[in-house]
Amino acid sequence: ILFVCSLSLIAAEPARFDNYRVYSVAIETEDHLSTLLTVNRGIGGYDFLVEPRIVGTKADIIVPPHMQDDFEELAKGHEFNVELVFSDLQQIIDRERPQQSFQRAAEDFDVNAYHSTEEINEWLYYLAEQYPEVQVIRGGSTFEGRDIIGININRKVDENPGIFIEANIHAREWITSGSTVWLINKLLTATDAEPAYKDLADNINWYIFPVVNVDGYEYSRNVYRMWRKTRSRQGLICQGVDPNRNWAHEWQPGPPGASDDICSLTYAGPEAFSEPEVRSVGNFVFENREKIQVFLSFHSYGQVLLYPWSYIAQDTPDTANHIVIGNARADN
Repeated sequence: ILFVCSLSLIAAEPARFDNYRVYSVAIETEDHLSTLLTVNRGIGGYDFLVEPRIVGTKADIIVPPHMQDDFEELAKGHEFNVELVFSDLQQIIDRERPQQSFQRAAEDFDVNAYHSTEEINEWLYYLAEQYPEVQVIRGGSTFEGRDIIGININRKVDENPGIFIEANIHAREWITSGSTVWLINKLLTATDAEPAYKDLADNINWYIFPVVNVDGYEYSRNVYRMWRKTRSRQGLICQGVDPNRNWAHEWQPGPPGASDDICSLTYAGPEAFSEPEVRSVGNFVFENREKIQVFLSFHSYGQVLLYPWSYIAQDTPDTANHIVIGNARADN
């Protein structure tokens, strides 16, 4: 019994990332791109924060201490232009800790701090009690049985076009749930002195889920900060599926868009909608398809605005509109 308890205590200690480095690699040639794509698919230990996509962009990679010599040899051999972004990832994580909230009453909720899913959900229920235009919505359950809770803000009932937002589908991207929390608060508290936000609140039917990958998010908060996937069982050793690659539309079980390696960070799952988190949210969107005109997925680190399609280099009927919106956003 003592041995089991000791193991439990050890397992509860958060993983550390002392001396893990983050490199930014310029993708200047097709050889660079091909090499990085191969590394991303097949060499365990490297963690891509920004994945290699096309020549002329950059890829950002977390490299653990025991692989740094190998990485530098790889960079030298392929003549990569490499920039050291962070020399110690743990220092960045430690700076984050003071921004995490301590349990407090929902009415004292701090929209500028990182919160547990429980705290966020309690705040959403509190908002539903305070604002008549707010309704708590349930998007289903996770693999571990947690509720996926969201909020609907609608001041004109059936008249407003709908925008759906999901965040924290990648567990470690905390700022995405933080951003949706900030947005919710802004929509509900905007006054005539903030006409842009007030207009958005008055004329849009909002469906917002701050944390979709609840299991992964809580695991990232409490155990392994850089966890990205869900927490479902995949074989005897590996856990989790990349939920962002588990949607049914043009699901790809392997390269180039995803990985078929069950231990990969981009593993798409054994089948489309295998993950209850993705399936539940997908069902919610389908059931409300007549009300929802826009679907937004919040992600972090890449500093990019993506529009369809991701699985193929082909325009959509709305590409011209996407470009106008993207350029306007980039200019601001």
